[in-house]
Amino acid sequence: MGLGLRRGKPRKKKQLQSDDCDDEDEALAAGVRPKADEEDEFAVQIKQLNRRAFCDRIRLEEKLRVSFTHFLVFVLLISSFLGSRIEYDPIERIAAIHENMRQRYKAKELNDITTVNEMQGYIQEFIITSYEMASALVDANTLEPMELNRCFDKEVKDICRLKYWSLPDYDLSLPSFVNLEDLVEDYIGRENIYPIDTSISCANTNGEAGCIDTTSSTYVKTDPPKFKTYGLTPEDPIIMKSRLDYPQASVIPFSPLVWMSTATQVPCDGFGNQYNTDILGAGVCRADQPCKPYSKFTNSKPAIRTGRKQTIYITYEEDAFTCVDREQLATTFHDKSWSPWATYDDFHLGREMEANYVNGEPVFYKFVSDISYLQAPIINGDVHACGPDCASTDTCTDPLASENHPMWSDTIGGYSDGTKCSYRRNWATAYQATEPGDRRNTWITMNTTSFTIAVVVITPQMAGIADVVSLVSTEFYFDQVGKITASMQVRSVSDTSTEWKYWVIATIVFSIIFSLFSFDLRCYMPKGSKHQKDVNLNQLFSVSVEKPDFTSYLDLLCAVACVIQSIWAYIVEISPPFPITDLIEALRPGTTEEDYFQVVVKIIDYQGQILLTDYCAMFVTALLFMRFCLFLALHPRLAVLVDTLVESSDDLFHFMVYLTGIWMILGLFAHWQFGRELAKYATFGFTIWNQFLMIVGELGSAAEVKDSPIFQLYMGVFIFVTLIAP
Repeated sequence: MGLGLRRGKPRKKKQLQSDDCDDEDEALAAGVRPKADEEDEFAVQIKQLNRRAFCDRIRLEEKLRVSFTHFLVFVLLISSFLGSRIEYDPIERIAAIHENMRQRYKAKELNDITTVNEMQGYIQEFIITSYEMASALVDANTLEPMELNRCFDKEVKDICRLKYWSLPDYDLSLPSFVNLEDLVEDYIGRENIYPIDTSISCANTNGEAGCIDTTSSTYVKTDPPKFKTYGLTPEDPIIMKSRLDYPQASVIPFSPLVWMSTATQVPCDGFGNQYNTDILGAGVCRADQPCKPYSKFTNSKPAIRTGRKQTIYITYEEDAFTCVDREQLATTFHDKSWSPWATYDDFHLGREMEANYVNGEPVFYKFVSDISYLQAPIINGDVHACGPDCASTDTCTDPLASENHPMWSDTIGGYSDGTKCSYRRNWATAYQATEPGDRRNTWITMNTTSFTIAVVVITPQMAGIADVVSLVSTEFYFDQVGKITASMQVRSVSDTSTEWKYWVIATIVFSIIFSLFSFDLRCYMPKGSKHQKDVNLNQLFSVSVEKPDFTSYLDLLCAVACVIQSIWAYIVEISPPFPITDLIEALRPGTTEEDYFQVVVKIIDYQGQILLTDYCAMFVTALLFMRFCLFLALHPRLAVLVDTLVESSDDLFHFMVYLTGIWMILGLFAHWQFGRELAKYATFGFTIWNQFLMIVGELGSAAEVKDSPIFQLYMGVFIFVTLIAP
């Protein structure tokens, strides 16, 4: 490193190499000291330098030189991998959509729901909010079948909510004027079939069901001659008139969807069994057979005619309450909910439904436009059906009380004529006027294990920006003791950008290159003797394979993990399902409610696959972070984290043994002592988590018992053993 002089005699310039430091270190370690002349010569050469520090510096620079290319490839690898994750989804737009949906559907209010009535109120608000985001008549795309008369009846509010459009039935001069009377009576005009016959005429469809016989006066109205009915033929649909401009960036194409899982009823044991059978006699007695006494009470007044002190005996036709096993889910369900044209048997026996599966769990689904379709009138309640004479209430009785009630033979409904009354119309109006809490629940019952209401929300964009499909769902769970837990999930999927594929390719390429460093291949020229003149070419270009160490295996693991995650994400991206494409196909004519439901299931399944790839990416990121720290450890000034962990590893291990034992003991104590009063301490796992929150300064629900002497003692011990004693 410099030119040395001794008594004016020039010396040859000598370049120190790291090998010289290594050779001298080895010699010193072996107890061999250099000769005095050599020592003196070397001391002059590195005059005013600390030999040990200088050799350490040489070794450090050698390490950095050798590892520079390795580190550069690693930087390219981690950059490409993180770039592929960032480009996979439009994160900023999705975050804004999720925040907007949570605010719109009042996610913060879910924690306050503790009863079925509160749950019903939230469901109705969810439905109303969804229809405010429907830019079109979504019931027409979703519900099947749907009654024409009720849909366009201005007094009906539970279906066909039209906020942004109006039916053109108010002005005869409109070119697209809709005559509701002709529409309901199934009349078309001559202009509907001339000069070109409609595609749904019986002649063109070979007499298929629902065709129109355009040669019969039963369907074709000839007076007036220039007349056309809109809505009965595909060539002449109803053209809705704009009423309000749609003001939002997201739109809902389907009616709200609900699905629920229901538990299997099982016989009660212990008190439940004895109370039903021995005390109440529920389900035991028959009207035509004598029965032993069960519940009874004494009349406080003597009988009017005889003056006798009466005792009244009571029993019940079925169990007063039931027990369910929430681990056993039913695969069939009988829906006894209200609908405008439900029959007597529908209300008493129910319409049988077979289970579909969401996330492997059997569920029963239904598209709804109002919470009334998840309930039913109370039998022998206040919902009566009045006769054709609206002015008289003498014939107003509950049709559910008798299968012979005249309402069950009403096949018209009275919706085609606004002044006409009928049993069906009056009964539906009376039912819709009741509060949800005054109805019989048919979907949210004792057997219900989980209940979900969801909508599909589309955020369409211009060319060059991917559309975002979101599934907003609110889930209610019922535990074995009937506690209701509510939460909201917003799942979003979007087409990936073209740039994402380039990031994936770059990640795979850099992973392959980086993996080569795990073998630590080095080309070298072996050292020869000082007098060796020639060097063998085979030796010059020979390759040595160093024995792999921990970092070599970690390099290989990082490279393989990056490749696996990238290929997995790419396969998920190019493989079915394709939510946006499937959604468009489901909205085309000829599809059914089952098709719509399967689109929702596909979105849930697809989001589940993406979630798994995200977990894998999180694991890969942790590996890359670990390797990054080891790279930084090459330089003494940047090795703080690694050196600290290495130096303190023994102390950390023993501290964790100590902390784990104390943590578990205190956790068991808190769970046993406070779990009865605080839900967040009701399980041992929740208790452990809350203890961690206290470490970071959050008292949480424990604030409710902060005045308890036992809790104060517990906190004192907890603070001492976790913060002070260590």
